[in-house]
Amino acid sequence: MYMWRNEETCQYLRQGYTVNGETHRKEEANMVKKSEQGTCELCGRHEVKRTEHHLIPKEKGGTFLPTAMLCIPCHKQIHALFTNKQLERGLHTLDALRDDERMRAFLKWIRKQPSASLPRIRKSRELRQ
Repeated sequence: MYMWRNEETCQYLRQGYTVNGETHRKEEANMVKKSEQGTCELCGRHEVKRTEHHLIPKEKGGTFLPTAMLCIPCHKQIHALFTNKQLERGLHTLDALRDDERMRAFLKWIRKQPSASLPRIRKSRELRQ
């Protein structure tokens, strides 16, 4: 647990960060800067803020390889469930991601959510350990 120096700092961190006039949690702030409106290539939701997902992680040589434009929740869910090694080895296409059992359950749920919603995504227990 962090000990903050004063209540003002603590309140700033609880409120989040403002990017383009909208408030976001810290981990979302950087993603919003590189986003654009459109249809998510993974879940198919329309008029969502999208970010670029490297199908093969950049650290594994995917810097100049194909990418997909995903909504923020889908993008965050991928990185919450899988390591870069897993993404490189077997989950480097949209079809492979859709076919994964854990992603399939998430996609079924997220398709029912409003386009403006940014649900909190938590890392899987496997990745936390």
